Amino acid sequence: YAEGHSLGSIVQILNARNVPSPRKSKWTKQSLMGSKVRREGILCNEIYRGRSIWNMKSKSINPDTGGVNYYMNPESEWQVTQLEHLRLISEELWAKCEVRKYAKKSTKKDGKEERIRKINPFRSLVFCGVCGSNKNLANKKRYVCSSFKYHRTCGNGRGINLENLTQEVIDFLKHDLKRLSSKEWLENFEQRMIQEDHEKNALHNQVVEISSKISRVVDIIDDDEFDIAELKEKLRKLQYERAQVMAKIEQTSTKIDTPIQETFSNALSSLHERLLEPQDNDHNRIELLALIKSITLSPTEQYRGETLFIEMQPNAWLTYYRLLQTQQEQA
Repeated sequence: YAEGHSLGSIVQILNARNVPSPRKSKWTKQSLMGSKVRREGILCNEIYRGRSIWNMKSKSINPDTGGVNYYMNPESEWQVTQLEHLRLISEELWAKCEVRKYAKKSTKKDGKEERIRKINPFRSLVFCGVCGSNKNLANKKRYVCSSFKYHRTCGNGRGINLENLTQEVIDFLKHDLKRLSSKEWLENFEQRMIQEDHEKNALHNQVVEISSKISRVVDIIDDDEFDIAELKEKLRKLQYERAQVMAKIEQTSTKIDTPIQETFSNALSSLHERLLEPQDNDHNRIELLALIKSITLSPTEQYRGETLFIEMQPNAWLTYYRLLQTQQEQA
């Protein structure tokens, strides 16, 4: 999906390969996309990025008919827990899918080429410090609390200009970047890279072992002395297991080939320039999601203004380094 395949083509491929769906039936577009609001469907379910959300929905029962109605709770009541051991995809891949999901396409009446609506790079990253709801871009100028704007259930009507938020975020990242001058931090960074190399080698060994098992199963099938259906099912599972391991290998990083501080400094300068020119929002958002987990804005005690708190992603700079390497290879 992140590479541009349509939902219809993905569904067709999965069904043609007899890949089991979550409900053990045929794959449909609904299985993949589901609901963006209710976080349903593989492409919208955040558990695949290791993010568990509880108390998202409530139900009410009609005492007369016994019918059950479900409704969404306010985001401020959601209980979000980061469970890295449940993560199946990287933040980079999730970000690419997010960008495409919300990039609405429209075709002009005269049949001209499709255009993609410009995307707000900080969408879903900015939160209200009072009620916990998302802060959305209003009138393409200011981030305001969605609960205040649409429901008036929050008293925080303050907002921040897009340009000012951009400057605040870049200043924070540059300040955090100063930690790279610490020898201890640099050693820890390189140790994580070495650990990933070891994990990558272990995964390569797994691929070799699984490939060997596949070869043995194929030889047995050729002998035609065993239950062919059972062997084919085992073969399919081994092929799927090998594909999973190879996917993990692709997500691992390579060795550091340039000074880290210089790499990040140049990348942040480029990101800052592109954030001021919103035509390149897709790449901007992917980079922001690799670094930042959330931005919380809380009103100050003064008449105007808000304090800004930024929470970084786990291993943010390592993830960002991998992303920059990928971009360099694709250039």
